Amino acid sequence: MGDVSLHVQGLETHRRVIGHPLVDECALAQGDVVMLFTNGISTRADLEGELDLLREHPIVIAHQIVHRFARDDDDALVLVVA
Repeated sequence: MGDVSLHVQGLETHRRVIGHPLVDECALAQGDVVMLFTNGISTRADLEGELDLLREHPIVIAHQIVHRFARDDDDALVLVVA
């Protein structure tokens, strides 16, 4: 699977954890979106400031991450919890 990245984004939250093993703690607030993806997604992947997108269904958010940030030469796994 390779390295993974974890992003937590919301109205007052913007947190990124990158690497393997992925060990960290982060308090979640109502409306926060948790996004976990493998290294098949570029490290420049960032949805900060895209509050309209973060209000969408998790499938829509995951699709946008893959559409915008997937590497052409690797597979990708994306998990979004909202």
